[in-house]
Amino acid sequence: LTCGVAYESDLPRVEEVSVAVMRELERDHQGVVPGYGVYFGYDNFGDSNINIWLFMQASSRLASFEVRSELIKRLHARLVAEGITINYPVRSLHFPNPAAPPPPTTEASRTTTRRTPASPPPPSSPPPADTPGGSNGAATPDV
Repeated sequence: LTCGVAYESDLPRVEEVSVAVMRELERDHQGVVPGYGVYFGYDNFGDSNINIWLFMQASSRLASFEVRSELIKRLHARLVAEGITINYPVRSLHFPNPAAPPPPTTEASRTTTRRTPASPPPPSSPPPADTPGGSNGAATPDV
């Protein structure tokens, strides 16, 4: 299971709480392989969190879904109770101050070059008679 906690979190406390939750689940849930062990680690510095991983062995593929769901519920409840924050993803946007004067301009930025779209070249010769718009003197229907 991967999860992230706020950068301000007490990381040793995060580890202590996470391991305690896994040990309780190992003791209480029949889908966990007893004695296999519980494992915790810090994964990386994410965009909004310090990311962690938790691992415990389930007895079967089906049990792994049950164990994972129960671990999420218990870990979330315990982190909330401990005041440890799981952040929402956050992006900071910085806008220029509208009251600030505009940046200085240079002579090159004051002169603008106006570009006009190019005209298609004139046809070099009339289209062949057997194409739409071509003519050999007789009217040909477009198909």
